[in-house]
Amino acid sequence: MRNPIDQNLNNGIYDYYVTALYDEGESDPSNSVEVMIDQPVILEADSMALVDLYNQCGGMFWNNAENWLNGPVNEWYGITTVENRVTKVMLGVNGLFGAIPESFGYLSAVDDLYLAGNNIESLPESIGNLQACSEFWISSNSLTALPESIGDMVALEELASLQNCSLDQNQLIELPENFGNLSILLELSLSYNNLTHLPVSFGDLNAYEILIVENQLEELPETFGKIDNIQFLGLDRNNLTTLPANFGELLTLGYLGITENQLESLPESFGDLEADTLLLSSNHLAEIPEGLFDNLFIYLWLADNHLQFGSIEPFIGQVSQELTYIPQADFGTDTNLFLVVGDTLSYAYDVSGENNEYQWYFNDQEIEGAYTSSIYIENITEDDEGVYKLVVTNTLVADLVLESEPMNVYISLVNIPENGTEDLKVYPNPVTDGKVIVDFPEKEQFDHLEILNTISRDSIL
Repeated sequence: MRNPIDQNLNNGIYDYYVTALYDEGESDPSNSVEVMIDQPVILEADSMALVDLYNQCGGMFWNNAENWLNGPVNEWYGITTVENRVTKVMLGVNGLFGAIPESFGYLSAVDDLYLAGNNIESLPESIGNLQACSEFWISSNSLTALPESIGDMVALEELASLQNCSLDQNQLIELPENFGNLSILLELSLSYNNLTHLPVSFGDLNAYEILIVENQLEELPETFGKIDNIQFLGLDRNNLTTLPANFGELLTLGYLGITENQLESLPESFGDLEADTLLLSSNHLAEIPEGLFDNLFIYLWLADNHLQFGSIEPFIGQVSQELTYIPQADFGTDTNLFLVVGDTLSYAYDVSGENNEYQWYFNDQEIEGAYTSSIYIENITEDDEGVYKLVVTNTLVADLVLESEPMNVYISLVNIPENGTEDLKVYPNPVTDGKVIVDFPEKEQFDHLEILNTISRDSIL
């Protein structure tokens, strides 16, 4: 009976000996016979697809092209074969450039494709024929789009499906509408591209890790909250202003990074999340959903938002490793108040928190006795004109200082009507030393300012 030949043997000449077994014992070895072990014949379509890859992607300039186009295919650098099929193409950081040829789709037995770190500009529509591929690494290239057929890279058998897909550090602007067909994908990396939106089918994914860091996403599809089994989600450094209303349905989520976006609020369902790591820093958030207040966290990043103490106090003592909340943006708006001597200056801020302490400042100097969230000064004089601000600290939230935007108070001796006319005529209060003093901060909005004598009504200015 003929024994099978080891498919991994190299070409060469081999000696073997034949012995016969008799009842009396083993005979002497026969004369040696030279035998040539033929390599397995690789399917022609596979080998020609690799030849096309070499010719169209600058093979003669590759960093390593050892044995390519010479000798058996399984001796070509980066290529692995099993029986008569190519099963692995491992040509990462090897100087490939241009477009992958259409014939590449004939490599339907490839289960591991690693082309990261090259300068590949496009993939063929035939890429969807790689039905056995479970590792798909084409990060750090120059792709601007993906063929629609990539959604066809689902297995004929479940266990052979595409499981890890790395497309980060390309120039992708969008994904095919059928991208969600890759429902058995386990890990997906789309970071460092130019994606502005995701297809509706994205919610059909079941990956446990999705990274879409540093793109240009402005919104997520409403289906996003339907992603099953996701445990690790990175959305940092995008342009998101809102999240889908059902985002809180991602109940398996353990890690969420969404720093350096433009979020101004979070949906109510966000409070249903059970993640133990929430990274929300560097947004424009003014509040945190109350549903999170009783959760325990390992990491909770809240710094660089518009939060007040009421959104931070509940988390003190609830975070085991790292809680960040410093700094926060100034509260309120830049305010201008125009008052007249003798008026009352009254202004108040609403700053959340149960352990707040307040201090008002006038021209950067503490105002003695001004220890509440409001300021009240009767019978103001010209000396009260200047810049006011409120500074708030909290006995529970250590080291965080909140400041109001500046409040600029302008005080004049006369009441200047806001009549919106081009010629403003003012009849002054009683003249002092023959002069009228009017402090008007926005003279440029009028063609001229005319002050008249109250008796003769003659112009004196």
